[in-house]
Amino acid sequence: MIYARPNLNGNSPKDFDTLAEDLDRSVSDLSDALVLIRGMLFHGRNYQTVSNPVESRQADLEKVDELLSLLSQYEALFWSLKTILGEENV
Repeated sequence: MIYARPNLNGNSPKDFDTLAEDLDRSVSDLSDALVLIRGMLFHGRNYQTVSNPVESRQADLEKVDELLSLLSQYEALFWSLKTILGEENV
C-alpha cells in the first residue's frame, strides 16, 4: 500500500500518473530482457565447456526466474499508484 497522495502543496495527480507509466514501461522492458536472456543465452550449447553443465544451467535459470518474480512487486507498486489516481478521480 502506498500512503502518498496528490496534494496541492505536493505533487499533482499527473505527476503520479506519469511516474506510474514510466514504472510500467521499465518493468515491461526488464521483463522482456530477462525472458530473452533466459531463452537465448541459457541453452545447452553455452554450457558445454563448464563443469556440471546441467546444474550450472539450472542455477542460471533460477537466478533469472527469481528476478522475474521480483518484478511482480514493481507491478504491485504500479497498480497502487493507479488505485490512488482512481481515488482522486483523475
